[in-house]
Amino acid sequence: MEYREPIVKYNWITNPVGAIFLTITGFLVTIFLSSVFAHVIPNDLSSFPGKLTAGLCIAVISIFIVYGLRKCGNQSLSGLHIHFSWSVLPEMITGIMAVLPIILLADITSVILGVAEWKSWNGTFPMITSVHSLFVTLIIIFLTQGFPEELFFRGHLFDTLSHKAPASMVLLLTSLAFGLLHFFSNSPAEGFTERSMFVVYATGFGFVLAASRMITQSLWFPIGFHVGSDGFSEQFISFKGESSISIHLFIITLCMVVTGIILLSRKRPLTKP
Repeated sequence: MEYREPIVKYNWITNPVGAIFLTITGFLVTIFLSSVFAHVIPNDLSSFPGKLTAGLCIAVISIFIVYGLRKCGNQSLSGLHIHFSWSVLPEMITGIMAVLPIILLADITSVILGVAEWKSWNGTFPMITSVHSLFVTLIIIFLTQGFPEELFFRGHLFDTLSHKAPASMVLLLTSLAFGLLHFFSNSPAEGFTERSMFVVYATGFGFVLAASRMITQSLWFPIGFHVGSDGFSEQFISFKGESSISIHLFIITLCMVVTGIILLSRKRPLTKP
């Protein structure tokens, strides 16, 4: 069936520039509102109940804001490609596990180049000390980062741009918009140089996420990939010197971009929509 441009009162809402602006703004508003609500509710934000409360606030508010954007643009919710079926959990788990070898490859490369070293093994990792703590960590990351960021960028923005631009441009614009957002994010990067490199990394990360969204025709695999990346990053290595983080970010960015290219070279989708 031929696609028909939706009738929109304010056409700039679905134009590339307007869509990018509204997506970034909508996500920042989500973070602000969730911070307000999380602090209103009497909970220690450093505890699991507090983190869970903050995460639920972010997830729920992101749903409402994306829904509002879709309504204003007269866009169908099906365009988000966030289906609910028996395959949701396997898709997410596949995404989580798929990112682990990429993280390890980047870590091994950084250690070989001498910019990082393996963390002392005492039977535990800083965050991942047991199956239970790993599960809790991934839930918090899912609520605070994986789900809301994918809903905005690989869901709403990806679909909006897909009706205005060719696939290559959609990949580029969603990746750049995602990278730009991370200049203002709360990251371990310090100073302009490290933050700029973190933006480059986030852009490369956004590319592989957009590629996985394109090849799977589903939002759940990139959500899982996103959760796994944030959960496993810096779990196995520690950095040497001030410039080591930037070098490692360059290495993992290269790994992410190559992974995205490999995904795009596939002839068939990884999953069914």
